[in-house]
Parts: sequence; C-alpha cells; structure tokens
Amino acid sequence: MMECKVFSPESYWASRSIKKWVVYLSASKKKEIRYISAKDTNGAIRAAMAVSTLKGNLSCTARLATPKDLGARTIPARKGYNQFYTSNRVRGNNHDKC
Repeated sequence: MMECKVFSPESYWASRSIKKWVVYLSASKKKEIRYISAKDTNGAIRAAMAVSTLKGNLSCTARLATPKDLGARTIPARKGYNQFYTSNRVRGNNHDKC
C-alpha cells in the first residue's frame, strides 16, 4: 500500500529565491488576505501593507503558500487515485494513492 505524502511548504519553497506568501492583515474589525511574491517574510509583509486597502494600525502575519492557496484542487479519479489540476493542466501524477 502506498503512503500519502504530506506537502511541506517549507521544503517546497526552500530552494526558491522568490517565494509565494499568504499575508493576513487586520485593522480593528476588518480583515484582508493578500497573496504576495517576496524573498522573505518581512518583504511579504511590507509589500502587503503597501497594497492594503485597510487604514490605521495594521496587524500582519505571513506564512508560505500551499498548492490550495495558489488554486490547486484535488479531483478524485477512478480506482481511488487522485489527480491534481490547476488551470486545466495536470499537476503531479496519479501514482500516489490517497
């Protein structure tokens, strides 16, 4: 039986100089999520704050993006296999039974 591999954003983005970040911003009761390309967490937060529509004292956190954040979705295929699709192109393979 094949074992499912768990995606690790840290491992995936480690070798890339520019990474995709999910930045959460909040000001009082309003919240906003921004998807930013940057070299590091601080750069992602600075870029997100620059394009934010929120005003006032902002609270920000950032994390590395996962395939789901970037629009990938899992579609069940025949015989219990999964295929990953993004923008009508097949990503990954159907050899990993999950």
